[in-house]
Amino acid sequence: MMYKNYLTRILFSLFLAFVIVISLFYRKSLTFSKDHSPINLEEKRIEFLYKIIYFQILISMDLPEKQQLKIQEQIFQQISYISKEYEDHLEVQIYNYIISSHFSNKREKFRIELSNIKDEKYKEFIKILEEIYIEQKKIINTNSELFKYSIGKIAFLDYLKYSDQQSYQKYYQQLLKEVKPLEYGILFITFFTLISFFLGIYILNQFISLPPQNFYGSYIRSLPVSTIWLFLETSLIYLFLSIPVHIILTKLIPFKEQEYLYFQIGYSFFVFIIVLLYLYNELGKEKLFQLFRFQVFLYKQENFLNHSITYEERKEEDVIKKIEFLTQQKNIKPLSILKEVYYGLIGFIVIFPISLSILFLSMFIMGKEVQPEDAHPISFFVHKHFFETFLLASVLAPIIEEFVFRNLIYGVFRYKFTVFFSGFLSGIIFASLHPQGIIAFPYLIFLGFSLAILREYRPSLVSPITTHFCVNTLAITINYLMFKTF
Repeated sequence: MMYKNYLTRILFSLFLAFVIVISLFYRKSLTFSKDHSPINLEEKRIEFLYKIIYFQILISMDLPEKQQLKIQEQIFQQISYISKEYEDHLEVQIYNYIISSHFSNKREKFRIELSNIKDEKYKEFIKILEEIYIEQKKIINTNSELFKYSIGKIAFLDYLKYSDQQSYQKYYQQLLKEVKPLEYGILFITFFTLISFFLGIYILNQFISLPPQNFYGSYIRSLPVSTIWLFLETSLIYLFLSIPVHIILTKLIPFKEQEYLYFQIGYSFFVFIIVLLYLYNELGKEKLFQLFRFQVFLYKQENFLNHSITYEERKEEDVIKKIEFLTQQKNIKPLSILKEVYYGLIGFIVIFPISLSILFLSMFIMGKEVQPEDAHPISFFVHKHFFETFLLASVLAPIIEEFVFRNLIYGVFRYKFTVFFSGFLSGIIFASLHPQGIIAFPYLIFLGFSLAILREYRPSLVSPITTHFCVNTLAITINYLMFKTF
């Protein structure tokens, strides 16, 4: 009877694994589908590219003429490239006309025929641009929607330049003030990367020279095979709900931006509760507590799991008794949460510059720039819905993903394999779950691997959760500065 039950669970797990793998092949197309996604990827890409150009134009206006000409040349190379890719895109044509007119050259190359335009909004835009750059009228419709766009602000600045010099200087200073956060953000990230790179090398050297205790490896190998199998089964249930079921739901429901974020928050929490309930149902309250209780203790004198229990004696009951005995004898003490947070911050300092280097190396090897499809979909919601994005990416994701990937999935591999091989395998699965482009895949594998190493050598999940929190918070902060600045 037990054999039949065991066989049923194997077949069930194989089925879940098959569905998950198949779903991964279709996830990318559905994630960025115009019909099923709350974001229009093409529009976001164009918006992103022209915001970078807008930033370049503004910061170049106070530079010496030689440097201005160099930046101008780079900008025209960029807009020529965009024009080839989006030849019939009207907004691209309008943006290019503004840029070429701002620099007072190549305007004719980017001239737009008004007779070809049917949309009244764009007809109005083009008429205003002709009034600014050709007729140079003193009075135009200054309330036009055109001037809300980043490149449209350049057109308005050009209008003020010949119509009202005092207002021109005031508006120019206002625009410079708006882009200052991004400028400071770039300087801070550059400075932090350089400092953390050298500090990270020093910390790594200390880590290698002093072999740490294998907290998690010792613990996981003391568990019976049935518990490890439960880890695998629970992990597959989580992945099944997070990929194929999630894909089906997002395909069936036409979300708007904020609705999409609320759905992601609610669904992530729901899946996590399902995982906990499944473990509770299989283990019971007391056993579930006992299973994870060892993680909230630090050892005063010895790693008893390595030295006090032989391989043959590593049974779950023996470990629990040993914990209870050492607790009574006061040979273990409660875990210091602040200390674990500290090690999480140290982990971030080590991981961040290396992961950034891996991302740049991937870009260099693949010979391509980072495109919007290489980013996580929620990146495009940060500037409008920062709180919801922060809650999802910086609070829920680190807790849920560390519990599943560094506790369950990593634990399954660690039961049989070495620290580094187990970390690499769990890192591949971690990277596969994320809907970023192939360019981010090596970076995500390294991140998952590094968090697994941190999990191995610290006695709780607090450290990897802290590191994960820092990584995600930095990412959404950069996104926020990039979009909100303009």
